[in-house]
Amino acid sequence: MPTPSKPVWFACGVRTPFAKVDGALSAHDAIELSVPVVRAMLDRLGAARPDFAVWGAVAPNLGWSNIAREVLMDAGADATIPAFSTVMACSTSHQDPFAGYP
Repeated sequence: MPTPSKPVWFACGVRTPFAKVDGALSAHDAIELSVPVVRAMLDRLGAARPDFAVWGAVAPNLGWSNIAREVLMDAGADATIPAFSTVMACSTSHQDPFAGYP
């Protein structure tokens, strides 16, 4: 397997709260819950900039075509950062965007 020309880094350790659908956070949508998380992740990066972003949702709102893009823009991230969304129910947080990397 070839080695990537640049090191690969994963930002982890910050996530949205896990809550019941009719619980204390029910008045907030996935974007509202995600924006503070992305802001915290960007703050941890300091001057560094992600090459791309992957954002997952357990049950996405069909009103958003790409929740990853929506969250990044609302969090104030650089608009040139590519972003894509993944949905794998409860295993979304385990998605590996580099699986099968040549």
